Amino acid sequence: MVQLPPPQNEAVLEMLDGYAYSKYSQYFHEPCSQPPGRGPVEIDYWSISYRVTFPERSLFVKIPKVDMCQADLSLIVADPGAQESARTEFDGFSQIYGIRDWPKGCAAVRPLEYVPSFNSIITEFVPSNDLFRQCRHAAIGGGLAVVPSSGSVPISLGRCGAWLRHFQRAHECEGTVRVSSEQLLVEMENWARQIQCLCIRPRKLDALLARLERSRWSHEIDTARTCEGFEVRNIIVDPHGTVRLVDPGRISWGSGLEDVAHFLVSLTMLFWGTSRLWLGIPMSRPYRHAFLNGWAPRDRRPKPSTLAWFETRELFRQWLEAYRVLSRKPYPRTLGRFLRAVYVDAFFLNRITQTVAIACN
Repeated sequence: MVQLPPPQNEAVLEMLDGYAYSKYSQYFHEPCSQPPGRGPVEIDYWSISYRVTFPERSLFVKIPKVDMCQADLSLIVADPGAQESARTEFDGFSQIYGIRDWPKGCAAVRPLEYVPSFNSIITEFVPSNDLFRQCRHAAIGGGLAVVPSSGSVPISLGRCGAWLRHFQRAHECEGTVRVSSEQLLVEMENWARQIQCLCIRPRKLDALLARLERSRWSHEIDTARTCEGFEVRNIIVDPHGTVRLVDPGRISWGSGLEDVAHFLVSLTMLFWGTSRLWLGIPMSRPYRHAFLNGWAPRDRRPKPSTLAWFETRELFRQWLEAYRVLSRKPYPRTLGRFLRAVYVDAFFLNRITQTVAIACN
């Protein structure tokens, strides 16, 4: 969402612009011919961001935040939670930028600096489009349409799969990690307990959990790096069709299936927040095939039932997060209950019913 920044932010933004101007030659090892301009300031739920424009090239500035309702920069930059989020994200950018030999059509955003005094992440700006908007356009326009600026959506999604595989294997950690139904179920049951007191159909939720409890499995999976921000909304595609991740979040180690499931669920939720929410379900099928084909050959993928467990886990997490976001909206109580029942609950119960059927097959 693009908004005009609050008046009290202008002084902070001017100082930040001046700081970027003073560091330009250090960033790019070339002189700057004139002071910068500023693109629209985008005030989103979890960040404030904008483009700093120079004649030769541009920078991108992002200031993470943890309070979705906060828009005052003087408070955001001093928030310890926002500071931790910014440091974590910049560390993620730096780790990813250190990876070499990316597959064709895959690359990394170049991080330039984390500025503690402004709690700002500065990266090199890459002219590009958001992949999730391209996916939406293709879905509304009649399926897997061609987007002139970046090639076809399936190619971009396949490159997302190749990007993730390269990221996961760039610095392999020898050994395996044990994943099991019991391990995942503990997390899901914890989230479900918080959901049940608000869910319109708690008995349906109980039945789904009971079905999961009857399924028992355990696998050893090669350890891989994980990137919590890997989802379709955080992917950009430049005019050459190269994909990059713009919000890495925390990087850690795990099975790697967490990231695959997160991305697949984000495709299903392509129209989240709109009246076309359900359109994401049929469109996610060809989209997920394109992504998975880029991620790994069919004979190297986990069993569909194992991946479905991770998708179910991600759906429970997203369901609880949806409640939290809805609770912060200034809706009248009656309208909030209505949206929770007919929008949030209906969607997640439908999706979890489908993934549980595959998981327990």
